[in-house]
Amino acid sequence: MKRTAFNRGGLPPDFIDRFGQHVTGFISGFDRLRFRATLRPLFQPGGMEIYLYSAKVLVKDFANFAQNLTEQVRQAAYRSFEQLKRPIRYLADAKVSKEDLARQLAAQERITEGPICLLACLEPCLSFQLRGDRHSKQLHLILEHSRCTHLYHYYQHPQFGQLHVRVQTWFPFSVDICLNGRQWLARQMDQAGVAYQQRDNCFVWIQDCSKAQALLDQQLGSNWASLLDNLLELAHPLHRQIIRLMKGLHYHWSASQSEYATDILFDQPQNLARLYPQFIHHAVKSFQSPDVLRFLGNRHALQSGKIHPAFKGQVTTSLKERAEGVRLRHNLSGNSLKIYDKEGSVLRVETTIFHPEQFKVYRPKEGDAHGQSSGANSGAALPISIAEPKSLLAPINVTSRPWLASPAPAHC
Repeated sequence: MKRTAFNRGGLPPDFIDRFGQHVTGFISGFDRLRFRATLRPLFQPGGMEIYLYSAKVLVKDFANFAQNLTEQVRQAAYRSFEQLKRPIRYLADAKVSKEDLARQLAAQERITEGPICLLACLEPCLSFQLRGDRHSKQLHLILEHSRCTHLYHYYQHPQFGQLHVRVQTWFPFSVDICLNGRQWLARQMDQAGVAYQQRDNCFVWIQDCSKAQALLDQQLGSNWASLLDNLLELAHPLHRQIIRLMKGLHYHWSASQSEYATDILFDQPQNLARLYPQFIHHAVKSFQSPDVLRFLGNRHALQSGKIHPAFKGQVTTSLKERAEGVRLRHNLSGNSLKIYDKEGSVLRVETTIFHPEQFKVYRPKEGDAHGQSSGANSGAALPISIAEPKSLLAPINVTSRPWLASPAPAHC
């Protein structure tokens, strides 16, 4: 395979000096991304009852009111897929890989663009239930762990590739959107005329890694709120009816899970196979617990290289051999740093964040957008900054894609 010139500025010089003759290029950027949209005022104490008051609905009538909205959400979803004659499936087992099923259905139906399928299943959630207070002898709405039907809208999107929008069909009607930065990159490279070879979710060869990296960097400058609002409008058009019943109510976006990966592309699988044991040994021997804590934002990593005595958690390291290769993972409370060989010739180093609430975010206080920023726990997810929206991506022409044509979001 022909070697490709690449920008070596992003890799350590020692690595290039020792192994650069076998490397054809490297890229760093998003892999899997999960965003969550929530109606935040409803999660505050009494928020749901305030919503019902605004909607002129009595608390005792909540169940009928919610059931009516649930049925409208379900009918709107089913109708949009039935009109295009796309598959609709109810999954009795929530553990079934929906990603694989959607991929199979897309191949069977030869779907290259547009809606793929609608999958419905019963899954755990936080939802509102009507409960009586024995002392006050009044009815209250309680947010508690429960289960309800969730609708997975799968699309083959012209800009992002295969993605899904997951809609909870009961109050508070939370929404999740999962997309993949590598599939997004593939479409960016198609548009830019950059040749590549892709296997699964990995590029084993890229004609020009410098151009590919520039395209990945463009993803970082996306107007996330506008991008996600368009997908919300596509899969959950009834959200407008839900939010208009309470003044100031709108969906708030946050990044609930993320994966950021660096892929180092080797010229031949045998060259990576020969060197990979050295990389694993180095990762085990040189990367200690304080390094993991510091990298994952934990304040108990001291400058002396030790861990503060107040730290009560646990940093673990595991080595696992899988069909795809050998994976080493440093883990801290669900967040991790991983290294593994992928598709034979790609060395991947990946940071996976499943619990963003462990990080601090510097931002103004709630309700004081122009106030002084201070450190605060991020809560359930990392917020998306939309102070100065600026999209670096080319706009999508929706005129030839009826399934994408929808009104612009009313809020940002």
